[in-house]
Amino acid sequence: MAYTALGSLPLFLISAYSVRLQQELGFGPALYGTAISLYFAVSAVVSPFIGRFVERVGARAAMRGAAACSLSALLLLGAVADSWPALAVCLALGALANGLSQMSANVALARGIVSHRQGVAFGLKQSAVPIAGLAAGAWLPAISGLAGWRTAVLLLAVVPAVAIWLVPRLGAPTPRTAAGKGRRAVDRRLFSLALTAALAGAIGNSLAVFIVDAAVAAGLTEHAGAVVLAVGSAASITTRVAVGWFVDRRGSDATTELITLMVGGAVGLLLLVFSTGQPVLFTGAAVLAFAAGWGWPGLLHYHAVRSSGRSPGVATGIVASGTFLGTVVGPASIGFLVAHGSYALAWACCTAVMAAAALSMTYARRSRPRQ
Repeated sequence: MAYTALGSLPLFLISAYSVRLQQELGFGPALYGTAISLYFAVSAVVSPFIGRFVERVGARAAMRGAAACSLSALLLLGAVADSWPALAVCLALGALANGLSQMSANVALARGIVSHRQGVAFGLKQSAVPIAGLAAGAWLPAISGLAGWRTAVLLLAVVPAVAIWLVPRLGAPTPRTAAGKGRRAVDRRLFSLALTAALAGAIGNSLAVFIVDAAVAAGLTEHAGAVVLAVGSAASITTRVAVGWFVDRRGSDATTELITLMVGGAVGLLLLVFSTGQPVLFTGAAVLAFAAGWGWPGLLHYHAVRSSGRSPGVATGIVASGTFLGTVVGPASIGFLVAHGSYALAWACCTAVMAAAALSMTYARRSRPRQ
């Protein structure tokens, strides 16, 4: 699902060129962090509405909209952006592209893939963004070294431009059914899933932000910390696809698997608490935290679709909103704990939050509507 990564392209580029952007556009780390938070805040606010919009207009039209928003953001960034407000506009457009691409892909998978293949499909879909991030981080610096960062951005704008015309043919939008007597139970379930996504997303996204710095604090070199980040990211991608295949084989709704992953993530985070001065323990614990604590997004979207009946866009929009909200709050909170305490304190709090996510998922299982 290549279209899933379209909304993330502006964010990847701004992250890759963060030092140059700050120097050239004249702002510092505080405003840079605010701009990144704005991206996730906009994503959190618009995702539920976009889910309804995608179900109304259809996944194909929404994919074209995502490509158009991504193209606009890249053109603005590469050709026009000369200040922090312009950068913020680029990220806001990227957030709209992200919401449209994520929700349209969810609806397309829910209605175009047979149920016993959807676990793998959602695992692959949720792996597209981190894979694209790894590819962008490897390719774009080399291009910008030859032609400048603005030229590199404009060259990459070819991707969404072509994507507008290559949207696959998809089924027509399906009208939502009227609410039945299980509506209240479904609403409680979606609220629990959104809370689960917010709690677990706050930790999962923060791992990639802090793991290199934490590795240095634990006694590793910066290079070794980067290797841990790469291996951990690969582990999370592998987990997303592998557990999707597993639930397809079992015919499961993924509830038990989600709880297991979040408990495993909590164990990895707990081990990180005791890893200061223990490089081997830190490495193993970090990989476990990535694999289990950040290997659940595909399963959670799959589970939301299985629970939503004929409204996959609405259900996954609510879940995505929770994930983005956690991303806004999580990194800032962990940074505060590290600055005023230690990584041991931060990892201990992360353990508690991930355990709370597992409990929230357990409540979602108990609130399953009766047939």
